[in-house]
Amino acid sequence: YIKDIASAEALVTVELGMGDGCWATYSADNAQVAVGIVRYYPGAPGDADTTLPPWQLLVFDAASGQQLHEMNPAKLAPAGLNPEPRLYMPEVRYFSNNQIIFAALPWGTEGFPISPAFFWQLGDDSVSAIDRWWRWGIDSLSSTGELVWLEQDESIPVADPGGPTPRMNIVK
Repeated sequence: YIKDIASAEALVTVELGMGDGCWATYSADNAQVAVGIVRYYPGAPGDADTTLPPWQLLVFDAASGQQLHEMNPAKLAPAGLNPEPRLYMPEVRYFSNNQIIFAALPWGTEGFPISPAFFWQLGDDSVSAIDRWWRWGIDSLSSTGELVWLEQDESIPVADPGGPTPRMNIVK
């Protein structure tokens, strides 16, 4: 649902079907919504609809709910970019100027995600690998393109954060 917060009125409703999880991100101008969906674990028994890809990144018009674009593992394969055969959640890290940068984060596992990230041009539907954008805790400054992220420096002490988060002790 896309809702008006003040009135709690549902402005747009889109049926996404069954899934294990999803994350939504608005474009910088709020005109579109990108939704990363994990559908099922490959090879998992049960009621999963295996006619759909195991994960998808869908782009919708925020005003109408019309689906505009789709990215999935099969669309990465022709460019030689298909991540290793495990389940990923496509997490949008940048969405502006008809471009999306998304990280393919391991889903249903703990540990430090060293995953691929992809630059998707929505206009021509091209996709390419992009460095650094998979990093944990990443953020960007849109005016300059500068990136900041967290890392661990093995040469200095680090505390155990407990839980499914990696050890970090520096900002780059």
